[in-house]
Amino acid sequence: MRDQARIPDCVSDLMKGVQVPPQFYNTTPTLEDVQNFHARRLTLDLETNRFTQQIICCGIAKEPHHVLCVPFKGAYIPELKRILLEAEEIIGQNLIAFDLPILCEALGIVF
Repeated sequence: MRDQARIPDCVSDLMKGVQVPPQFYNTTPTLEDVQNFHARRLTLDLETNRFTQQIICCGIAKEPHHVLCVPFKGAYIPELKRILLEAEEIIGQNLIAFDLPILCEALGIVF
């Protein structure tokens, strides 16, 4: 640090790294929780069995740090299809290479 005037900026940046944001994960959502979920901008992540590629659950969020982990079974499946089709934008890691093809095939969606 050649310019001592920048020390407060550096300290501020370093402090951001040790602050943990609030997280709200619902790992056991009710069907009503999922039915009440609507998002134009959807963040999506699939959890699958790595050997069979069977979907175990689908993590969905419409705002940072607020996630529903929806089981991929029973009455939840049509609701996941509705949520996916309502979304105008879908965000995720490995979304195009893995998550969307696997999910669309399981839900019978053709884009």
